[in-house]
Amino acid sequence: MTETPTAVRDSASLQASAPSGASADAIAMMRYDANRRSTGVAYLLWAFLGALGVHRFYLKSNIIGAVILISTLLSFVTVGLTFIITAIILLIDLFMIPSLTRKRNLAVADRIGRNVPIA
Repeated sequence: MTETPTAVRDSASLQASAPSGASADAIAMMRYDANRRSTGVAYLLWAFLGALGVHRFYLKSNIIGAVILISTLLSFVTVGLTFIITAIILLIDLFMIPSLTRKRNLAVADRIGRNVPIA
């Protein structure tokens, strides 16, 4: 017995749950809308939880998010010395959030176009 690839199963389950008569384009658009990231939400996360790197985790930049989180946590031990790293990254992120969001959304659209499961 052969197994159905995950992408095909996901597509089939979306078609089954989609309104009757929904085209493949409509299903792809629903998948995109369900997985896209918002610049506004990223800025809100940056403003309120930026020192913990939450905005980077939201945008799937997990390595930089972890660097920010570790730097902030280490600043309690080093009496704020490593917080300079966090502050520099947060200042850079203030200007980079729109491009990071666009990059993430383009990656989502590309994966949907290739019918690959979205991580």
